[in-house]
Amino acid sequence: PYRETRLYVQRVMEYAAIYNSRLQAPIMTLTARMKPVLPDRATAN
Repeated sequence: PYRETRLYVQRVMEYAAIYNSRLQAPIMTLTARMKPVLPDRATAN
């Protein structure tokens, strides 16, 4: 279910930002939070 997964990830990212703010942690960009996900070599070919 693509839509549910997308919404779940969006909510997790939102609450991670709120949690970091409450802890007075440094601000992280989405790019820094979401590292690239590369395909596994076995499944790429």
